[in-house]
Amino acid sequence: IQADGGGAPSASIATPTAVSFTPAEFGVSPGGASTALSSAQAGAHPDLTTSLALNTVNAAGALAGAPKDVTYDLPPGFAGDLVDTPTCPDAKFAAEGCPIDTQVGVTTLTLTGALNESRIRPVYNLPPNPGEVAKLGFSVAQQFFTEGGVSVRPGDYGLRTTFTNIDQVLIEVDNVSLTLWGVPADPIHDPLRWHGFASESIDNFDTPSEAASAPFFTNPTPCGSGALDASFIVDSWAEPEHGVKEQMSFGPIIGCDHLGMEPSLTVEATTSRAYSPTGLDLGMTIPQTYNNPYGLATSTLKRAVVTLPEGMTVNPSAGAGLAACSEAQLAQEAAQFVAGNGCPNESKLGDVRIVSPAIKEPIVGSVYLATPAPNGEAGRNPFNSLLALYIVARLPDRGIIVKAAGEVTADPLTGRLVTTFDDLPPLPFSTFTFKFHSGATAPLVTPPACGSYEVNAQLTPYATPSQVLAPAIPLFPITSAFDGGGCPAGGVPPFAPQVLAGTLDDNAGSYSPLDIRITRNDGEQEITGFSSQLPPGLTANLSGVPFCSEAAIALARGKTGAQEESEPSCPATSQIGHTLVGAGVGSILAQAAGKIYMAGPFEGAPSSCTCR
Repeated sequence: IQADGGGAPSASIATPTAVSFTPAEFGVSPGGASTALSSAQAGAHPDLTTSLALNTVNAAGALAGAPKDVTYDLPPGFAGDLVDTPTCPDAKFAAEGCPIDTQVGVTTLTLTGALNESRIRPVYNLPPNPGEVAKLGFSVAQQFFTEGGVSVRPGDYGLRTTFTNIDQVLIEVDNVSLTLWGVPADPIHDPLRWHGFASESIDNFDTPSEAASAPFFTNPTPCGSGALDASFIVDSWAEPEHGVKEQMSFGPIIGCDHLGMEPSLTVEATTSRAYSPTGLDLGMTIPQTYNNPYGLATSTLKRAVVTLPEGMTVNPSAGAGLAACSEAQLAQEAAQFVAGNGCPNESKLGDVRIVSPAIKEPIVGSVYLATPAPNGEAGRNPFNSLLALYIVARLPDRGIIVKAAGEVTADPLTGRLVTTFDDLPPLPFSTFTFKFHSGATAPLVTPPACGSYEVNAQLTPYATPSQVLAPAIPLFPITSAFDGGGCPAGGVPPFAPQVLAGTLDDNAGSYSPLDIRITRNDGEQEITGFSSQLPPGLTANLSGVPFCSEAAIALARGKTGAQEESEPSCPATSQIGHTLVGAGVGSILAQAAGKIYMAGPFEGAPSSCTCR
């Protein structure tokens, strides 16, 4: 088939037909599956029509097998407004008395068996079951109803509609064509709007809707040069375990340059004190246009890059009692929470809340620390980076699970922390709230001096991925010192480390452990190295203590702390002490234990020690 006209390029389609004396098996007939949109404009609210025809075995249209379940998958990016479209109560649907305003489409059915005819039936928006975002229903004949639950596929967030346990005892449905209206209340649909039976065999159509016009179905906002793919999976009552899949192409989506996105952000530290543990509250708002049924939807967000101010750093105190979430644990996260599965609660760093124009309820969840890859080890997190975050949000009643991974890096020139989330789920949202925990083990540290600090953001819409938006973000202030006193001036922070040392046994000439304690106060410069000089007469007996070789030390440098702890590089016989390092800001520090080994000899010194 070839079609021309309208100034568009000609289009053609060919469907091969196999001719055989072998009776057809259960499945989709050649060319029997199709999907089409009334408009391919990105972000528009078109009518969606999909058709399915099954194999028959004779001229009377007898099916090669009775269908049991039918699953219809749309590609990612399609969405619907479930807030403003009314639903038909189940009792009224069963009595074929749904209100006129709940009709969202029509279906055309070719029937055989006891009924041998084609008929048009209204499709209604029904209250969804648990785990569904929506439900569609229509009656094939009086007292014979079919319902399809709509869900969001985990992973790619495409819409899936599933009709299960289809009853075909009295009649057979050879061919179904279902049209879902993009704007159900639009007067253009009045000729096919149903308002009851005129008689036992005649339906009453052609009536207006009194509902306010609202979009029910929306095209994706990403565009591409290629066609989109939808698919049917059909199984039979005879062989329910053997589903037949039929894929169909349609589209592509066009006109993304007509879409807009006008985001705004606010970012605030949870404390205004300098050099103090702090959480971070980030709020993102993307105004939506779902209230305009004849306009275009706002583009969904593809990429978000947030850069924190210079001087704001990661707080090592957050490591006190903190665990991490592996990729395998992230994969276990599902729409329904199961205790013991998924990211451990000890890896939680904060909370998220997502409000979408498509559903009434907010989607809530958590921010988790991903398993670090300090040496770029593969398989620890998606970026093989030292720091990474996972966002996991769910709406169990609707069966929705949202996951996103973000990489955290430090700018090599300024040291500013940069967090990047890319290829975000193509779902519309109006507000997104991201909150890091506050308190003594908060994950961040405020800058060391007073002032007004700027957060930068770069946001990329799916519609125009070459465009980067940089919304202005209000500055947040640092107004006092970490101890609540006067505001610290800028410039070089003070540096006044303190040392406390001594032996446990004060008897002359006796053997005794030696303790050295080095401390620094919050707000002072970091200690990057130290050396110690023991008093005259304090000596050590090194006889019989082997050195930890340079090769072993080099091996230790390439390991993570956990690896070195489980498989020490230096021999146990060269250990001469231990260390305990407390890192962080505030009253709670993350404690890291280590060991001291005899190493060397180095040039100019008879021996030395190395710490791990």
